[in-house]
Amino acid sequence: MLDQMKIQNLTNIMTRLLSKREATKAELVQLTGLSNTTVSDSINSLLKKHLVISIGMKSSIGGRRATIYRLNPDYGFFAGIELHDRQMSICVTDCENITLQSQQITFQEGVPVINTLLQAISTITNIYPKLLGIGIGINGRIDIQEQVVIDSPEYHWELVHLKEIIERQFLVYTTIDHRSNGATVEEGLLSAAQGKENYLCFYESSQTKLGIVIDGEICRGKDNMMGQLQSVDIFFDHLEEYRLLFAPEVMIIKYTSPEIYQKAQSAQQELHELVKVVVEDEFNLAKGMAITAQKNWFKSIYFIL
Repeated sequence: MLDQMKIQNLTNIMTRLLSKREATKAELVQLTGLSNTTVSDSINSLLKKHLVISIGMKSSIGGRRATIYRLNPDYGFFAGIELHDRQMSICVTDCENITLQSQQITFQEGVPVINTLLQAISTITNIYPKLLGIGIGINGRIDIQEQVVIDSPEYHWELVHLKEIIERQFLVYTTIDHRSNGATVEEGLLSAAQGKENYLCFYESSQTKLGIVIDGEICRGKDNMMGQLQSVDIFFDHLEEYRLLFAPEVMIIKYTSPEIYQKAQSAQQELHELVKVVVEDEFNLAKGMAITAQKNWFKSIYFIL
């Protein structure tokens, strides 16, 4: 129980630093709700392992100036890989989720998707030997606890132990999730839903599922498919029902086409400031999986301190 509490405390502190970019110990106490002693001891441990660095002192009118801390961007790297029907998008980030490399790879006819994926990961690990984590985003049903792809019709996968396959071959921490969920995590940490506990996300590039966050946690449902959509119109035709059911603080709609932009504008007229309309970057889902891998990797930090 004690070890689990320490893991939670360290994860809390690292996640706050990732989200806020920089903070003093006093600010981390306010952000995390942890005691002064717990924050101080945790930061000191993270400094010794170079996971966190000090970047100067905060200006003060009077009294002692406080040291400012941030994640060490050079400690290691994270790769987010989003699998689509015909291609995959790859985004490699540093420890502050700054993109270092992004690319798309088209699947070749007759070549199994898993082979293309493993080859791409091999290339990434050669370029970034300090790769700390890999996040794989797919469209399909997933046993989140066991990290098994139950099925994904796009790739003809059934009961694929994807996490185990990748970790055995590359010895790098790996997490599997629905591609919409990964991007939704990124929204809460760094983007349009930062600081929100309840929000919904619709991505035009992943139209089969909403990202839903309640009380700061992804709502997963059976087989990780909470928020599944049969069509785009189901979402836009029932906005009021979604608002009443989930009571979101914000509904984020990211678009790539004029058609979805028009629907998003209509939604904004209907629900006003509740709806945020944002153009979607082509590597949005992949970057979301990189930060998902990083956030989950934080839980393993205790074992290296």
